[in-house]
Amino acid sequence: TPEAFELNLLIVNENGFSPVQLPGTTVNVTKAQLNLDFDRTQSQAVSLAAEIDRVVTEGIVINALKLMSNGVLSPSADTALTAQLSLEALGLSAPNDAGITSAFGGDTRLTSNLTAQSFSEFSLQDLRLSGPNGTATGEFEIAPRKDQLISTASLETDIPELASFAELAGLSLDGALNASLDVSAEVPGGSLAVSLSGRSQDLDIGVPQLTPVLSPPTELALQFSRDEN
Repeated sequence: TPEAFELNLLIVNENGFSPVQLPGTTVNVTKAQLNLDFDRTQSQAVSLAAEIDRVVTEGIVINALKLMSNGVLSPSADTALTAQLSLEALGLSAPNDAGITSAFGGDTRLTSNLTAQSFSEFSLQDLRLSGPNGTATGEFEIAPRKDQLISTASLETDIPELASFAELAGLSLDGALNASLDVSAEVPGGSLAVSLSGRSQDLDIGVPQLTPVLSPPTELALQFSRDEN
């Protein structure tokens, strides 16, 4: 592991307010700032702070993106990095797409604990995502195996108002959903396993004949697997 590093980055137009297009992308920002700091002679603490103002890309506008991380960079061969992550996307909207605005418009926040082992195995634990129309909790791991990457994810999600996603889905959608999702994948070209289970309440998909069946509390289950080895 390195003994010390410091990175300070600022992207802003000379006049201070006109948008700047990030190189090689269609993303325009008003201002972007990043600070990364580590000095083993002082401590094993590492800190990262990034903030981007007024992100505009492909018809989507985000007033502010904020990333904060504080952790420990260890010389140990077992666990190289442990850190707490916090990400905020504030004021998201899609002026020309009412479906995206209805489903995701507003503020979204994500927090998690990151662990990296020898910078080849990564895991996100205690992941918590809260958005304008739902919440999710879970964990994610990725690790190398020969010439493949093995990734697993487990999520619990709660959506109290499915109607918020109706226009985006192109359905007359209503009700509430609580679901668990488990995914395991080997990439490239390996196996894939997906398991989805959940419970809906007052579910309505705009088909009158199905309303009496779907409206009561309903258990949902889906399993899919593929193995190309």
